[in-house]
Amino acid sequence: MSTQKYIKIGGQVPIVLKEIACTLKDKTATDASLQEIEASLEAILDALQAGQDYEAKLVVDSAVPPVTYLEVRIWNPDTQTWEPPQYYLPGSNTPSSPVLPISYINPNTFLAQIVTNTTGSLRTPNVIRTSGSGNVNTVAATFYSVSVANVGSADGSILGGVNNLKSGEILNFDSGSLNNTFNSFAYDATGTEFIITFIS
Repeated sequence: MSTQKYIKIGGQVPIVLKEIACTLKDKTATDASLQEIEASLEAILDALQAGQDYEAKLVVDSAVPPVTYLEVRIWNPDTQTWEPPQYYLPGSNTPSSPVLPISYINPNTFLAQIVTNTTGSLRTPNVIRTSGSGNVNTVAATFYSVSVANVGSADGSILGGVNNLKSGEILNFDSGSLNNTFNSFAYDATGTEFIITFIS
């Protein structure tokens, strides 16, 4: 982040460095110009060393549902204090206003949760062949995907509908993310035959 000292250089650091490079390349550096070069380099070094420190933390506000923000505080080297925090939505550089009070997220817990949510696990394939009614959740309380094929000659029903799975039709349902799950899938194959496959 730029500091006031850096700004006083006039944003000219690339130009100053270019001038230094040209002077050295042309081998026209005199003692006076070398002193100017040294002064310029020291000014750049001072500006870089005076860069502002900052800290950033993940927080959630009290909205329903809660919203995650990045809280950023910048160290003021002149007052030797932290500036008031600013809050940013993920991916934004525009300050926002969370609903107070806020809660801080433990970064270790958060990272562990990310690892858990993005790490694959062993799953079990299952199949039901039926001419009756029921719910997949009687076999598995939760499941990650389900497919149903009406292999009989009559229409059947799924998800509380009436004859909404025609003979010969196949429908596939996926929970959409690595650890999302379904907890119910009702079916009625009375008068026909279903083959239901699902991953639990």
